[in-house]
This record gives sequence, structure tokens and C-alpha cells, in this order.
Amino acid sequence: MLTNTKPNVAEGWTLQQALELTADPHVWGKWLATKAEFEKIRTPIPSSPGSFITRSPDVVAKCRLRATQCFDTVVRQLRDLLEGGTLIATGSRAERSVAPTTLHRAGWRTLKVVNFERSIVRETGKAKTKIYNVRIFPLAHAPDAADRLVGRSIGEMFLECVIRDPEVVSASKRIPDLHHHRSVFEQGQFPGPIVSYRWPLEITVDDLAFDFVRPLIFFLDSPLPKPSPQLKQVAEVIVDRWQRLRRRLIDAECGTRGTFALNGELLFIDPLQWARVGRSIDVQNSDVVDSENHKPIVRWSGVSLVSVSGLRATNELRSSNSLGNPGTNLPVRRIKRRPMAEAVARGLTAKGFGSDPRGRSWKELAVTIADDMPKYPQTTEAWAALAKAIERHYRQ
Repeated sequence: MLTNTKPNVAEGWTLQQALELTADPHVWGKWLATKAEFEKIRTPIPSSPGSFITRSPDVVAKCRLRATQCFDTVVRQLRDLLEGGTLIATGSRAERSVAPTTLHRAGWRTLKVVNFERSIVRETGKAKTKIYNVRIFPLAHAPDAADRLVGRSIGEMFLECVIRDPEVVSASKRIPDLHHHRSVFEQGQFPGPIVSYRWPLEITVDDLAFDFVRPLIFFLDSPLPKPSPQLKQVAEVIVDRWQRLRRRLIDAECGTRGTFALNGELLFIDPLQWARVGRSIDVQNSDVVDSENHKPIVRWSGVSLVSVSGLRATNELRSSNSLGNPGTNLPVRRIKRRPMAEAVARGLTAKGFGSDPRGRSWKELAVTIADDMPKYPQTTEAWAALAKAIERHYRQ
């Protein structure tokens, strides 16, 4: 790695760190090789005291072009991840001291990188405004991750935020025997000799790394297999992402609901249910599973993520004190609205702002839900109209 210290993903990566951690290893290696070749070829070679041999300008130019093309490929991969919403970026607009805000993913089509190491970009409009302190987050660590995950099933959340995390994908491509583990990184199967899609809520890096090489049968006279450094690296990233998501559920940043297996009732799941030991999720079916006498028992089925703040703010949750019913009922209130108001209501609810703006301005909320509108705002008037509609939503 070009960086000397391990980046703290919770604080976000710089652009340089994001390039390094999420790039395809083959493409990244090719860029490093062409960069080293260019550095070598452009350096004068001493031939005798006081004289040097220099390469022809054409040779140096061709070598520079190869290195530039390889680097552009690495940058293009990062831009694709940012435009696709797989990575989330924040930055301080115009001044370093300004509080960072989320950068809209569509902006990465035109933003120009000023400095990768200092993490500065510039808009290409007339103002050419610089955005400082750009930080890149994987989805699990994004400041607004809870809003982005509302509406997904627990299985979809796991696949998108853990298995398809860009750093997990990049690290997995460094595994020498990747073909033995393709079902893990393509389908979300739990590693090991037995086909299973149940991932424990609580798991350590060492345990998960060993699961990748766990034999079906143990022999007392044979040493246990040891996972490779590449497998340990993958396990470390997977555990980090999964435990961050689990912490969000325990802290009620994101609400969950599902069908309680004992009575078939659709309930809001108490956050502390996610802190239980010995529990797992079935990625294929989005079920929450306990283990009793070494047998899997489904406790909750069809679990999905909901906006807990909006539900609480409107008092739509009804407490359930039954010990056999560790959740709350979810009644639905229907409000008649105009088409524009209905679209705004859906967008705000999907992002977790259905009943409470949580201190954000109308303009900030407009940027947040713009992608969910039937027509993306293209003019100043359209943005103002959307902000006004959001204001009416909360004042009605």
C-alpha cells in the first residue's frame, strides 16, 4: 500500500486511500508497474563523471502515456462506484471549515479532482467551487446509511453492504484460490464445507477466516489448516462491515420488522433482539434464526428495514408487553395527497424523514430525495418548487 498507516474507515477515506482500497488488484498492479517504469525511464543515467544519458523524448512520452492511461482506469473505477452509490462521499463546500455534507452521486460525472492525497475536488461550472476534506465511505459506514437502507430486506442489506462492499470485492480478488469461494462472494453463502446461507450476528475475524478453510472432517493426527493472509484480510473487512450494520440495528438507527414465527403477526422488532448471542440471519430468505439443540429455528421471517424515527414520531407504534411477542404492531395511516405531495411523502419516508426533518433544511432534504422524484429537478425553479413541497409536507 502507498499509505503507511491503516485508514480508519469510520472517519472516511481520502480519495487516494479509496483508490487504493477499492481498485481491482490487477488494474492497480498494472498502474504501479507502469508508474515505476516511467519514473525509471525519465531519470538520467550517469555515464561518466559530470555527464548523463537521457532517454529520447518520444520514449519518455510513450511511457508517460501508458502510466496515465492505467491511472485513468483506476480513477474511472472509483468514479463508477461513487456514481452508482456503492460508495458515499462527503465534503466541505467552498471552505475547509464548513461542516461536511453528502455529495450527490450524479456530481461525480463532472467533478474534477484537484488533489488525491489532500482529497480536494472542484466543480466544473462557472463558479468552479472547490470542495475540501472529501471523505469516502463504504455504505455500511456512511453517515446517512440508515436512511439509504430503509425499504431493503435484511438479506439485501447484507449482500449490498457486506458481500458487495467495494473493499471486500477488491480484497477477494487477491485470494489465490478464489474459485473455491465464489459462492461466498457471488451468492452470499457462508464459508465452509457445508452449504448454508446463515451468517452469525456475532463473529470474530479469526473464526470467519478459519471458516474459509474449515475441513469437513477433523483428524487428531493432522494439523489444522491455516487461512492465508489474503483470507484474513477479507475476513477483517467482512466482520467490520457486518458488525457496523449490527450496531446500527442495536442502536435503533434503523428499525426492522418481520413476521413473528410463533403467531404469524407482522411486528416491529425490538432493537435489543439484534444483541442476542447465538443468533444468525438467513441471507437467502431474510430470516432471523436461533439455534436450539443444534437445530435452526426461525424466529422472524421476511425481515426488512423501516424508518423507526418516522414511526415513533407519529406515534404509530403500539407497545407489546407479551414475552412471546418481542415486538410492536405496525398499523398504517393513510393520507390523501396530490401527486407531487405524494411523491415527496414517499421520498421522505423512504429516506427516514417522513415525519421529522431532523434539523435539515428544506433544500438539504430536496437534494436527499431528488433521485426519488418522478422527474429530477434540472432548474433553479424546479429545486425551489421541490423545497416548497417539502415545507408543505411538514406544515400540513
